[in-house]
Amino acid sequence: MNKTPDKHLRRALFISGVVFLLAAVALAVFNIWESDAAGRTSRRVGEKLRAEIVSVHSPALQRNDRGMFSVTVEGEEYIGIVCIPSLGLELPVCAECSEKRLKSVPCLYSGTVDGNDIVIAGHNYASHFGGIGKLSAGESVVFISADGLRRDYVVDCVEMLSSHQTEEMQQGDWSLTLFTCTSSGVSRIAVRCVRAEGR
Repeated sequence: MNKTPDKHLRRALFISGVVFLLAAVALAVFNIWESDAAGRTSRRVGEKLRAEIVSVHSPALQRNDRGMFSVTVEGEEYIGIVCIPSLGLELPVCAECSEKRLKSVPCLYSGTVDGNDIVIAGHNYASHFGGIGKLSAGESVVFISADGLRRDYVVDCVEMLSSHQTEEMQQGDWSLTLFTCTSSGVSRIAVRCVRAEGR
């Protein structure tokens, strides 16, 4: 009996397995590199943004078309800084949302700070919103707007939404929502926050 076809099949399966394994490793390395690059950009922009925020009378301070204060840093408009103390995160928030911008910094998805309905999107990088699914009710989130005002929030709940539930992302009585996609990209993690009393 000729066993050559079985030998060729095993060899083809082995080679396919090695190729898939190498592709997975390459993807993991690329994701780590992309996360590190985004973290470096966020730190650099955040430092410059903080310097502008400290100066309340900065000539860079302006109102954008949504009526929110913003500051331009490195050619992009930023509305403030979101801080998540329990995750050790302090990230600048871009005034406009796009896939390209999300690869560098979190972005305003919808709403306004004064309207108490702000929604901020961030990539699931470890350096950005990758850990927000671990947040628990009662944990602190802070937003420092471009005009220097600090607003304190507490996490109310963490929801899992499908990637198609874009309208639901913007619904509800939450003052602040942070969201990112899961590693599979099939679902979205939404952290719903309310204003802390008196803040």
